[in-house]
Amino acid sequence: MDETVRDPGPLSRWVRDQRVAFVLVGGFNTVLGTAWFIAFQLFFERIEIGRFDYILSLVCAHAASVLCSFVMQRYLVFRVRGRVLLDLVRFVSVSLTSLGLNLVLLPLVVEVLGVPKIPAQLLVTAVLALGTYFLHRDFSFRRTVPAASAGDAGMAPTAGPVARQTRQDGAS
Repeated sequence: MDETVRDPGPLSRWVRDQRVAFVLVGGFNTVLGTAWFIAFQLFFERIEIGRFDYILSLVCAHAASVLCSFVMQRYLVFRVRGRVLLDLVRFVSVSLTSLGLNLVLLPLVVEVLGVPKIPAQLLVTAVLALGTYFLHRDFSFRRTVPAASAGDAGMAPTAGPVARQTRQDGAS
């Protein structure tokens, strides 16, 4: 199966820096995940699930948004091909790590610090978003480019992931 790196994703037609595209798509997915959390939380409060309804809301929101996030990052930002299953497994492992941290941090912020549930989730999400940016960039969608082909394409050769490469001539 072909595992070569393709041109930057379609979003880069408007945004030249792939890191900025990653942040924009990640921001959209964060808003989507937060909207899911709020919707589930309001629903579970209405049907009176119980004291830890926000934990169930978090798990449901996470499940609802991960696949959308994977597809958008893969096709709009990184535009990689090949290794779909490996990329998905890596992506889900990063997402589950983030979910695990969220499951620890959210009750801490709600129960110990006394922050209301929805603002607490917004705070925890902001903290976790920074870490997941680096993990998805360096792990989930990692592709290495041989130095010769990077230079031939007008890209600054690097040993790191594709996300770190920028056009030397400023072209998209």
